[in-house]
Amino acid sequence: MKIETTEKEEGVDYLPEATEYQQRLEEYLTLTQAPTTTKHDKNSIYIQPIIPVDICRYVYHRCDDLNAVIETYIKDIILNDFGLEDKEADEKEIDKINRMWNNNENKIQLYYSLLEHAYAGFGSCEIIEHKPHDTYELQQIPVTTINGILVQKFISEVTGKEYEFYFVEHRDNNGNQVLLKIVGKDYSLLEKYCDDEILEELDYHNMNWCLWFGGCQEDMFYDIPKWESVSEKIYTNIAIKKMNLAKIRRGNVPAGILLFEGPPLLPDPENPDEKRIDHYLEEYMDQTNGGTMFAYLTTDNDERGVTMQYQALTDNNYQYLEGLEEANKKSIYKSYRVPPQRLMLMENKESMNSNQSEKILETYATHEVRPNQMFYKSPLNLFNNKFLKVKSNLTISTPEFVDNTATKLDNILKGFNNGILTLGNTLELVADIYPQIDIQENIDPDDELMQMRFYNGHTLGDTKENIEQENKYNQVIDDLNEYLRDETGITMNHITTE
Repeated sequence: MKIETTEKEEGVDYLPEATEYQQRLEEYLTLTQAPTTTKHDKNSIYIQPIIPVDICRYVYHRCDDLNAVIETYIKDIILNDFGLEDKEADEKEIDKINRMWNNNENKIQLYYSLLEHAYAGFGSCEIIEHKPHDTYELQQIPVTTINGILVQKFISEVTGKEYEFYFVEHRDNNGNQVLLKIVGKDYSLLEKYCDDEILEELDYHNMNWCLWFGGCQEDMFYDIPKWESVSEKIYTNIAIKKMNLAKIRRGNVPAGILLFEGPPLLPDPENPDEKRIDHYLEEYMDQTNGGTMFAYLTTDNDERGVTMQYQALTDNNYQYLEGLEEANKKSIYKSYRVPPQRLMLMENKESMNSNQSEKILETYATHEVRPNQMFYKSPLNLFNNKFLKVKSNLTISTPEFVDNTATKLDNILKGFNNGILTLGNTLELVADIYPQIDIQENIDPDDELMQMRFYNGHTLGDTKENIEQENKYNQVIDDLNEYLRDETGITMNHITTE
């Protein structure tokens, strides 16, 4: 009898490191006092993250669903256009904002920092000043190089009071420990009352500044990452993937056993090399590569024919684990309030006329992305105030998941054709949609024609005087219509003098 079997591994822990991390995570979160403070020396302490960085990095890099949802979430929040709330801001302020926040390199470094904040609970960017050009460069500080927040204490001999000041300590590229001041923290009393020896020891006068992202209702500097609420489900999905990998490494898993029963298989003395029936059956089975185990059992009856029986070896757990993994994915998305549609995952088929996904994405942009931008804009506004001398708060656009260009253009042209907008207003609004139209170069905004209004092509006001502008107006409209017709098929009405 020959039976091929695969040894079953029972009680295998497919993710021992995750079990350890989960236990540590539970310990951190069940303490009644914050476990984040560690002593440095008699005058200073370190404040550490609420969730250790190694745990955060593990779940981020091992769970592809978490990785995808965090990257999408942060892109939607920060990789957009920056502007100012103050509509009357002068050109110099607008130029400062564009050079700082609409600069692609700075925006990428900011994105990296917020990405780490999303999975680790904190992130930071060092501010590098280029004095001759009055510009600033951002450099992301990896969380793996940050030792913590150093709290420096001293008692002033002048006031007799104890003061605390906060610095970010990290290792630079040369392995040196570097301290950075945090934008938004006040160091004036340190400069005023602290001994020169302490300032020199801190190398205070040569310190750079940094942007710090972090802080929640439980801690001044660190957040509890959103994924923590579904950490068990994340670890489960990681374990399922590792279990599947272990199955693949073990080789082909049999789908069933094909059992043959027949007469004894004694070799023919005259033909010892002749194949027996079980050899032929086994060869045929191997050729099909069907994932079926083969067994041949002999009987004592020489006259009994060969019989065959199939026994399925179904893995009842597979369907359960597959459903569990999909359910866990939804929980991970929900922890960051990101709808599956944003990740190109369509739960249900939609008809061509359905706009359900569009409504979901618009709600996500309005009620999730925009409010969360507020938490990140706060340190950026503090930076603008201190370094750029810009008092107005920042605005950050939200992603447009639906192309509303045609609708916007149609509304603008309706306003023009009904006499609500002047020609100048209309051209400016159209140029906002199509930056390729350079109004400043081709049109004089102070021209009397730009102040005129029209109703379905008829001039409003003194008709005789306005008719003199007809040829000039029609030339402007012809040029614009030629562009709009190619882009959208929508055109503006011409003046009629009837």
